[in-house]
Amino acid sequence: LKEYFFFPDVECNVELTQPTSVMKQPGDTLSLSCKVSGYSLSDGCCCTDWIRQQAGKSLEWVGRICYDDSTAYNSKLNNRFSISQVKSSNTLTLHGNRLQTEDAAVYYCARDPQ
Repeated sequence: LKEYFFFPDVECNVELTQPTSVMKQPGDTLSLSCKVSGYSLSDGCCCTDWIRQQAGKSLEWVGRICYDDSTAYNSKLNNRFSISQVKSSNTLTLHGNRLQTEDAAVYYCARDPQ
């Protein structure tokens, strides 16, 4: 079993909306959600990123979703992750499938500084 940790980026006013630790096995699927406060997902100005950090490694960008629902992803992750958002509840969800042992990490969501 591997642990998947998720912590909010307090500086960006992101509020955690699910358990801080999720246990998954290789091949499983993953859904991590965060509720945004301090800005609206429909503001017409912002994108929100998902970033992860594996133990002992530097931060790795997973992907981004913007106010217009456009997305971009880290090609090194082989299309195994996607991001969705529900603007009415100001909530974003990172979806992962076909998890691998190297997906065990701390996952963050944060407002894109652009």
